[in-house]
Amino acid sequence: MIGATGTPRSIRRPARAAAAVLLALATALVTLGSAAPEGQGSPTAQAAAADPAAGRIVYAGTNHRGLGRVTGAADSSPLFGPGPIHFDQDPSARGGELVFTSLRDGPLPQVYLRDAAGAVHRLTTGMDTAHPALAPDGKGVVFEALEPRGDGGSQHVLWAVNRDGSGLRRITDGAADETHPTVSPDGKWIAYACTGQPGHIQIFLRPFGGGAPVKISNVTSGDAIDPTWNPVDDDEHRNQIVYTWDQGDKGRTLILTSPTGGEKAFFPGTGSTWRTGSASWLADGTGVLFLSADRLTPAPPGPPTDPAQPPVVNLYRAPTCSCTEPQLLYSTNRLIAAPTWLGTQAEGGPVVEQASASAANVADLQDIRPDGADPRDLGVSILREDPAAVRRRRSGQDLQRDQRGR
Repeated sequence: MIGATGTPRSIRRPARAAAAVLLALATALVTLGSAAPEGQGSPTAQAAAADPAAGRIVYAGTNHRGLGRVTGAADSSPLFGPGPIHFDQDPSARGGELVFTSLRDGPLPQVYLRDAAGAVHRLTTGMDTAHPALAPDGKGVVFEALEPRGDGGSQHVLWAVNRDGSGLRRITDGAADETHPTVSPDGKWIAYACTGQPGHIQIFLRPFGGGAPVKISNVTSGDAIDPTWNPVDDDEHRNQIVYTWDQGDKGRTLILTSPTGGEKAFFPGTGSTWRTGSASWLADGTGVLFLSADRLTPAPPGPPTDPAQPPVVNLYRAPTCSCTEPQLLYSTNRLIAAPTWLGTQAEGGPVVEQASASAANVADLQDIRPDGADPRDLGVSILREDPAAVRRRRSGQDLQRDQRGR
């Protein structure tokens, strides 16, 4: 059976329903505990060798997500090393620490911290979380959580937790959806996207310790989403916030603003006509990482391939000064999202959320616990899907992302 164990963060909740379908069809699948012996060269035997635990459901699936460290213009390696890849998303780093969400301990995503030594610590339990971000000076982690409302609906609200998992507290109390928090370099303020005003999602600020929100974006078409605050606390950098202006069918573009407003396009020259998004600051605050399907030099036309290949996504870095062109760091036909810079500027590098298979249309052997927890990619490719299906799936993701502003 072929299934998708997850989707990019923008439509991750509908993917839960897909996971439920996988479990409902478990009788049609093979479990590691009951599989007949196979030769060592077979996918099932390799999966069993990866984890001898009985009872996990095995299937072929696409769009499993993991975290990858970019190692070259066309190369990356799993952040957590060789072996089965857990379903991890939403990486966000500050220095040598990185927070992310994962399904490794349950059917809903929890917040985890990878410390500077590489050890992983779970910070939440029983929540439905997304988009964690580290605060400076040991003030903890902020994140969004999906919670039920009294009217039977659901709402995205902001929470904070200490680095050791203690001190869990809700930090916003409005009736609107609040998503994608980012913390100022002095740790005193939070910027986030909010549906609090009719018509458009806007970027708001509020004190980390609580207080009235202040709107700093002013989009009159589309939505302002995915803010990221410069991490460097000096006069030149501390007031720089970049967000994505999502204009629906017209595409996305990066906007540079400040806590007092004064918006302008991030790219006045090269990149000004590109579709850009998913910005994240470099460690030294001099520029950002971002994603785009556009290229500095368009690829020359070539003969059609059979089958056609999935579209390419590019990871760039670009200076805030616009004094040099964007630099291409990574180009892949995997699904990628949420770039972040892990480590120092001199010795660190980009980490991305990405499909764990070699391409967006490749189905890998995967397994999952019967309770829907801990889907893993076992690293064995089974088949290739029609790339047209990948393009249709991406179109659906864009539509739902536009509707939800995420």
